[in-house]
Order: sequence, then C-alpha cells, then structure tokens
Amino acid sequence: MTPQAIDEILAKFEISEADLATVRAAAPMLQAEVDSHIDQFYEWMARHKEYKFFFASNQPRLERVKKMQRVHWNGMFEAHIDEAWFASRKHVGAVHANIDLPNDIYFAGMSAFRRLRARTRERCSRRASRPIAENQPR
Repeated sequence: MTPQAIDEILAKFEISEADLATVRAAAPMLQAEVDSHIDQFYEWMARHKEYKFFFASNQPRLERVKKMQRVHWNGMFEAHIDEAWFASRKHVGAVHANIDLPNDIYFAGMSAFRRLRARTRERCSRRASRPIAENQPR
C-alpha cells in the first residue's frame, strides 16, 4: 500500500492529521480504559449465542482473543496509520471471515464497543470541565 493510497483512504473517511494527533494525545487515557472495556464487552457478548459458540467451552481461546484485542485497540490509539496498520486490520477481518463470524454480531459488537468509548469520553469531558481543584486526586 503506497503512502498515496493511505492518504486517499484517510481523505475518504475525512480523517485529518489533526484528528490523528487528537487520538494520540488521548491515547494514555484510552489505553487506561482498554482492559475495562474489553471485560465489559465480553460481559455484553456473553448474552449472545455467538459467545456460547466461540468461547463458552474454551476459556484459553477467550483469554487469547482478549489479549489480541488489547494489542489491536492499543494500536488503534497510537494512530500511526501506515501499511502495517492496514495489514493488521485486514488480518482481523480475515480471521472473522475465516471463522464465519456473522456480520450482525460483528457490527453489534462494534456498536457496543463504541458505546463503551462514548461513556469514557463523557466521563473525561465532565472531569476536564470541573475546576482544577476538583480534578486533583484526593
């Protein structure tokens, strides 16, 4: 993938260098929440039949997938978009296709993860908007 192709994709999604810089600046806060989000995601996922099919009887698989998800999300938050970044995302898609993960649970899962991140953003916004003295650790 050429740098020009990457630039075209970023433009298509209206992602600017300023957007990427914002993600990088927020990375420490986002990365601090990753483990909690992954745990909450799999609590949500456990309510669905796909969880039972893929994970209920295979705890080692679940732990391996959680570990891989941590790597995936932390890479997202680093926001260094290059050929390796795209290759990693394509690999994730290929794995989901290879295991015949239904599209509906994949997209529902993305929506669930988006809600978790939105709640984190709201908490951080509220925290950032309080007077400085209130933001100090107690």
